[in-house]
Amino acid sequence: MSQLSTLSREQKQPPLAVPPLEAARMISIGLSRLYHLMRTGELDAFHSGRSRRITVRSIEAYVARQLDAATHNRKRRRGHG
Repeated sequence: MSQLSTLSREQKQPPLAVPPLEAARMISIGLSRLYHLMRTGELDAFHSGRSRRITVRSIEAYVARQLDAATHNRKRRRGHG
């Protein structure tokens, strides 16, 4: 194995941004819903040439907001909120 391939494997980092289809798969939603989230600003997206990319950070923040909302709603139903 070459030294270059060993180095690139060791330095491999998760992507900072992903294409729409991958983003939709990451959070198990359809593309229509994904584009709606981009339009409303819930997901940060940008164009790189002709390609659109969604930041992984905004996907993680979206999931965190959804979890917070679900937790808050559960507590409120139980009378804790």
